[in-house]
Amino acid sequence: AVVSTQRQTLLDLNCTMSKLDKSLFMFYEENKFQGVLVTHVDDIIFGGTTKFKNNVIAKLADKFKISRMVAGIFEYLGWNIEQSTDYITVDQRSYAEEIKRVELQSLRKNQLDDLLDKNEVTLYQKLLGKLLWLSCQTRPDLTFDTMEHSMYNKKPTVRNLMSLNKVVKKIPDGPKNIRFNKLDIKKGGLKIVFYADASLGNLGKDKTDSGRGYVIFLTDDHGICGVVDWSANKIKRKVQSVLGAETLAFQDALSAAIYIRAILSEVIFGDSESQVISLVGVSDSRQLVDSINSTKQCTEQRLRMNMAVIQEALVKEGLQMMWTESKLQLA
Repeated sequence: AVVSTQRQTLLDLNCTMSKLDKSLFMFYEENKFQGVLVTHVDDIIFGGTTKFKNNVIAKLADKFKISRMVAGIFEYLGWNIEQSTDYITVDQRSYAEEIKRVELQSLRKNQLDDLLDKNEVTLYQKLLGKLLWLSCQTRPDLTFDTMEHSMYNKKPTVRNLMSLNKVVKKIPDGPKNIRFNKLDIKKGGLKIVFYADASLGNLGKDKTDSGRGYVIFLTDDHGICGVVDWSANKIKRKVQSVLGAETLAFQDALSAAIYIRAILSEVIFGDSESQVISLVGVSDSRQLVDSINSTKQCTEQRLRMNMAVIQEALVKEGLQMMWTESKLQLA
């Protein structure tokens, strides 16, 4: 009831609800973007001009009797947010500091291939859940580790738990926050740049599953950028070759990048179907880049359908596909 009332009030205040995310609202005046707001149950986070604050936020606060409103440095849903003139940082330092390893009896450390008992499984799953939340919110460096350990979530062994404890050790050594730099958002100057990578047969006890990862950036024509999404996951089907793994990884990243571009285009320019924001995909697979730009058919027939999706994006989505050296691969 609170959500529906909140939503209707925002619409009554001339906000526009996103077509793609029903918790996202934008405010425009004379076709000029003035502010954005995101709802989460009875919490909201927003940013915008003085007009947006006076015409929307002040009236919203009055109607719903908002008891506390903070800016600059504050906590929101477990995030520590700090705003300055040129950037915003988000971190989960206090949350991360509370994540502790699971203590094992000395005897258990010699039983590496034994399944965990019921209590140990619960501890494994709780620790993994905490690490998954951390890695998907502010610690992309932990994403592969948490994904790999989630594959053993149902029947973890002592070895898996000891390995998961090692992930906890990495927490203090990684990046301390995610930084969103101030960008020049004028039309025609923004780019979505994504890196996609894959590894054949690197997952699972028998190493028959393959992993993929991607990272997506928003950048302006001054070269200033910020990370907007990242992911690591098992490739959904068995693949026969490195080319197959790289193709499916790139396709997954492309799908995510197209969606993010649609959201940003809707917020900034009022049109989710606009292609004003350029789309650039980067792979370190020379074979994949050459295959996408070739008229020669791939020998793996099933893979042709996935390649066709990428090839279609070159035309319909304005995708620019680039090759990079492996040492410059960010995914």
